[in-house]
Amino acid sequence: PFATDTLTAPEANPWLAQTRFTGLDFMPDGRIVVCSWDGDVWMVETTGSNLKWRRIASGMFQPLGIKVISGKIHVTCRDQLTILHDLNGDGETDFYQCLNSDHQVTEHFHEFAMGLQVDAEGNFYYAKGAPWEPKVESPHQGTLLKVSPDGKKLEVFATGLRAPNGMTVGPDDTVLVSDN
Repeated sequence: PFATDTLTAPEANPWLAQTRFTGLDFMPDGRIVVCSWDGDVWMVETTGSNLKWRRIASGMFQPLGIKVISGKIHVTCRDQLTILHDLNGDGETDFYQCLNSDHQVTEHFHEFAMGLQVDAEGNFYYAKGAPWEPKVESPHQGTLLKVSPDGKKLEVFATGLRAPNGMTVGPDDTVLVSDN
């Protein structure tokens, strides 16, 4: 059997925020964190079939990947890899820590930074899209990028991607990226 859960989006919300979701992960206590293309991160609490949505971060640049590591929320944005911090315990992000912003960003629409996964050593991986017509304007377009756990080193791990739209790191640290 195959089980599915349906998460009903908070279309009506106090911020009139669009909810075009791009990634999700789970907190250690089972709550769900979800990022959306328009720059928000949401925390979702489940009680039976009821969902309680709370926007915990906003204003990010196209967050398309999210990963919870040791209870901390990490987000891949078009311009940086960010850690969200709730300093006063009110459930909202007070400090957006840039872990790494070394990847180059151009004005090309299709240059999304997608996915966020980690290997056994704590290295981060995410993919960057490339222009439709192969006019490469940066060494990071169409690549899979690897960031060290401390955020100090970014390297190109693989090249030749066009429109990566999903990725994972397996239990043996094999990296798999899907591409259009």
